[in-house]
Amino acid sequence: MPRTIQQNKLIKDKRKSEILNAALELFVKKGFDSVSMDNIANKVKCSHGLIYHYYTNKKDILIDLVIKSHDVISIDFKAIMELDISYYEKYKDVMENLLNVIVSNSHKRYYLFLFFTLPLNKSLSKELAEPTLKLYKKLEDVIKLCQKEGHFKNIKPKELIILHLNYLLGLLYTTVRYPEMVKNLNIQELVKIISR
Repeated sequence: MPRTIQQNKLIKDKRKSEILNAALELFVKKGFDSVSMDNIANKVKCSHGLIYHYYTNKKDILIDLVIKSHDVISIDFKAIMELDISYYEKYKDVMENLLNVIVSNSHKRYYLFLFFTLPLNKSLSKELAEPTLKLYKKLEDVIKLCQKEGHFKNIKPKELIILHLNYLLGLLYTTVRYPEMVKNLNIQELVKIISR
């Protein structure tokens, strides 16, 4: 009996998801410029022709990953910003959420890594990094509101966000490249350090 349209769609969606997950892991671990379509095909265990059936080139794959990474990151951020708590508590919750993602063993941390490192990759267009830069600005604005509440005194918001993001990126890099080093981290202690 031939497959239904819905069955075919499920198969295509599953295959596309496998391609995206493989590409995401390779881009994060090796760097975008060091990954070829053949590397992705090998990771998925399919022909490179099948990859080209879904994507014209690896930049098209990256664009889909950037869109998904923005969705993954912004959902949590928006939910926290809607809470009826102080901006300082919101900022701490955002940092705690990011730290939990970083030390988790989920694919979400790869999306986080991709999202936060996009502005650092000079070979990509500025448009791809735009959502990340907007989130940086939103975090900076939250810090300004925290300062109005009496927190984070004696430091410029931009300097503090750069400090915190570099802290997170360093931890993120370590978890992606050397996961054994970050086992059993105390997230509450890390949040205390970051929110002083």
